[in-house]
Amino acid sequence: MQKSKIRMVYLVILLIISIPLYSIGQGIHFEKGLTWQQILDKAKQDNKYIFMDCYTTWCGPCKTMAKYVFTDKDAAEFFNKKFINVSVQMDKTAKDASEIKNWYVDADEINKTYGISAYPTFLYFDPNGKIVHRVTGAYDVKEFISKSAAALDSTKQYYQRFSLNADNEKDSVFLISQIKKALDNSDLVTAAKFTNYYFNVVNSPFANDNLKIFLKTITSSGDNSFPFLLNNADSINRILGGRTDVQYKLNWIFIKEEIEPLIKKGLGMSWNKLAALLKLKYPKASNRTFDLMFGSFNSLVFRAEIKEKLVLFLERRIEPNWNLLLKDALLKYPGATLEKQMAEEKPQFYASQSNWPMVGKAVVGLMEKYNSKMTTNQINNLLWDYLFMHCSNVKMLEKSVLWAQQIVTKEPTEAIFLDTYASLLYKLGKKKEAMDLENKALILAEQRRENAPGEYTDIMNNYQKMKNGERTWKD
Repeated sequence: MQKSKIRMVYLVILLIISIPLYSIGQGIHFEKGLTWQQILDKAKQDNKYIFMDCYTTWCGPCKTMAKYVFTDKDAAEFFNKKFINVSVQMDKTAKDASEIKNWYVDADEINKTYGISAYPTFLYFDPNGKIVHRVTGAYDVKEFISKSAAALDSTKQYYQRFSLNADNEKDSVFLISQIKKALDNSDLVTAAKFTNYYFNVVNSPFANDNLKIFLKTITSSGDNSFPFLLNNADSINRILGGRTDVQYKLNWIFIKEEIEPLIKKGLGMSWNKLAALLKLKYPKASNRTFDLMFGSFNSLVFRAEIKEKLVLFLERRIEPNWNLLLKDALLKYPGATLEKQMAEEKPQFYASQSNWPMVGKAVVGLMEKYNSKMTTNQINNLLWDYLFMHCSNVKMLEKSVLWAQQIVTKEPTEAIFLDTYASLLYKLGKKKEAMDLENKALILAEQRRENAPGEYTDIMNNYQKMKNGERTWKD
């Protein structure tokens, strides 16, 4: 009898050992402690596809997916069976654990290679490590499984839609449709690839719509539109209404390709020496472009330095003397627009401590002084991520409503801006007005549903919560 009991216990232990670890716990099993190369090797060895969750710490929809979708038993059953799963943090914070830091280099390379500009973005690779599919946005469990299943079907994979051949690479109508499709999926790499072909066949490069496409999709000095934008910057700005959009875009490329690599490598170089090299390399760059680069050079050097200092303040739990930091920086980095940059650091600093009252104060201060110098997307992100999600101060929320109204006035057909505007009103208790605006946002999102399904899902979820009187924010 005793032997029989021992045998039963032994069999139970064997059964437990034989069950995969992820089926004991709840949710999708994300690999831990492996490098990207080890993930690729494992996928090849196991002959399984890879599912990669690309998220940031500040992304609300990313947290929604992690909390409600990744923990679902149906999602777990599907992803654990079909994929090797890995979750990659794409931003950097002072609180990052060593495991996150070990992925910094790979995360940057993944971001660069696949042009991730919206979160959450989900990437899918075949067993040989080839990218085959892409999904952007938050979804419910059923829809997310359906969209992810497309990664396993070569007839439905996202990247299969973008095949080129000798005929369609010269078809401007086809090319422009592909560019718009890629942009709707926040896929700048694919959009840039098709723009390079489009630029070669376009008959009227100075047409307003074409100029906007070139500026939206250019990502490097190697793009076909780069010499055109560089050599015609002033003329293009006049066509676009007298702004300096071209110089700002060129400046962004110069920062990425020429200045940031020097800073990352720790190579000390004076601005005069760098400017001399750049003038030899880009002799047709305007004085305005070099003025912007000068400010950017000092700003980037400053930002790298100030972030190191702020990490020390966080570790020691000391409140920074912001005015003194700025005063010292202005003496050290002349020509840099450091006041705005310092103001931009404050919300991030306090958010890393979850000090939401100070975050709200910092965001309002930033907006009151610099909102005219920000893009509509920058304003929308600040309003949504910090004030709507975490602020409970009525006066701050009322100011936020005015700023949201301003960006909606500028871009009335942008569904996510209407969504933010409606959400702020809803948080203030103005349900009827909020519902009217959210309905308009939903109609606009419906029109783009095929190309931007995640946006539609997010807004539909918000609309239903508003309708039911449910809370749609965190704090």
